[in-house]
Amino acid sequence: LVDAEWFFGEADALYRELGDERGMAYIDQHRAWIAFLSNDLPTARQRLSHAAETLGGLGDRNGVGWAFGLMAFIEFFEGHFDEAERLARVVAREADERGDDWAVGMMDTLLADLSLWRGNLEPALSGAEKARGRFKRLADKFGLVQALAPLVRAQVALGMHSAAQRTAEELLALAETGRHGPFPLLAVAGAAMHRGLGPVAEHMADRAINELQAIGAATFEPEVVLAVAQLQQGRVDDALVTMERCTARQQHPFTMAAAALIHAAAGQDDDALEATDAVISEPGASYLDQVFAYVAAAGAAARLGQAEQAELSAQAAVARALGTGDVVAMSLATHTYAAVTGNHHPAHDERTPLGDGWATVVRLVTAR
Repeated sequence: LVDAEWFFGEADALYRELGDERGMAYIDQHRAWIAFLSNDLPTARQRLSHAAETLGGLGDRNGVGWAFGLMAFIEFFEGHFDEAERLARVVAREADERGDDWAVGMMDTLLADLSLWRGNLEPALSGAEKARGRFKRLADKFGLVQALAPLVRAQVALGMHSAAQRTAEELLALAETGRHGPFPLLAVAGAAMHRGLGPVAEHMADRAINELQAIGAATFEPEVVLAVAQLQQGRVDDALVTMERCTARQQHPFTMAAAALIHAAAGQDDDALEATDAVISEPGASYLDQVFAYVAAAGAAARLGQAEQAELSAQAAVARALGTGDVVAMSLATHTYAAVTGNHHPAHDERTPLGDGWATVVRLVTAR
């Protein structure tokens, strides 16, 4: 990415010498993409805003659509979900009018991501399947990878494990046969963590981190997955080291939710409760972030002798999971409830066994 930024800087200088406003605007778009991959969202936003303003003045609808499409993803990653959805729908509608199937597919993917984040799993599943079908018709493998990422997570959450396995295998095939960088590996790592498959999640997260580092991109997401995967394998000290590296750089809700679990597993109850508060008070937290945080709080409160608070936190985890239909989160929450109260929760479903990794997490988090 550093090399790409340098080359685009050289190109920008040439366009400036020529007085080519359109060329400079497209360079701004490309440099915004680099900033986005580097997790420098303020710079990406600034460059896109400038590009969109210039291209709008030139009447370049395609260019404006591309800029606002990436802006919608920035709004999503900054936790501005309503604005991300508004932009995505506007861009998709205008792209459809222009016959730009690729742009429509990317906005379908973003809308699936938004649904998944909010815990609206059926719309996430159908939206991701729609995007996958579009990108397959276009034979666009980059777009396909983007669509498969929310698809595999929705499949895991809904208990569609055979379908999720097939989607993960498709992502791995794309990782091995194409030039798609770390993105397929990131998706598989996240899905494996979600299922409680710690060794798989760790292996894929390690690979993704190495590939992201090779291109100079941000690594916080797979590092958080790695920390949770280490915890799922009972390696609390390793998870603490990995998590401290993450929280030093990125106070993201996912980071803090994972930190809550890891601190609780380590018996660092005050830190676990502080991390939980950070998640629950953050509007950008996903439903799964919140479930993780409440699970951690239940274990910490029980260890501190606060039985009533432990039960309330476990109930909150169950309620948040139940509202989404995520069978993995439900199993995690109801097992936590049983561990801290000694009673089975009425919502517990024996037909959904807790994965080995999550069983380990519950045991560690609720240990007295």
